[in-house]
Amino acid sequence: MPTWAIWGGLDAHHQLIVLDLPSSGRSSALADPGGYRCDRLVDVVEDLRQHLGLQRIDVLAHSAGTNLALLHAEQHPDRVRRLVLVGPGGAAVGVRATGEQRRAVADLRSSQPWFPHASRMLDALLAGDVGAGGAGEQSEIE
Repeated sequence: MPTWAIWGGLDAHHQLIVLDLPSSGRSSALADPGGYRCDRLVDVVEDLRQHLGLQRIDVLAHSAGTNLALLHAEQHPDRVRRLVLVGPGGAAVGVRATGEQRRAVADLRSSQPWFPHASRMLDALLAGDVGAGGAGEQSEIE
């Protein structure tokens, strides 16, 4: 069942457009892993809004997607009419996790086939070595 299907009934009153971010759903992966940073994905949301010719949008975001939704609303306040955050990620509500906490949570998924790559990326992130060319860029919302 697609994630959006859990919001059953919304489509009776609203046009639903579900965004597949890079490497999600049917979208392809990015060549630059730094492109997955939340602050860089704001352009993906804004590009879609423009492509669809929508002046203002209502945004419903779930879990970690709330960070992206907040950044988009912050950078384009004149383009967001309503913002609904469901089960927001910690950063969206001002909760910051330590590196040790992030590592402990990530390690819970160590049996997953994608874990080795994700674990290396987390190590780079925690070392401040994620961004364009590993230049140590930090995002505003981590």
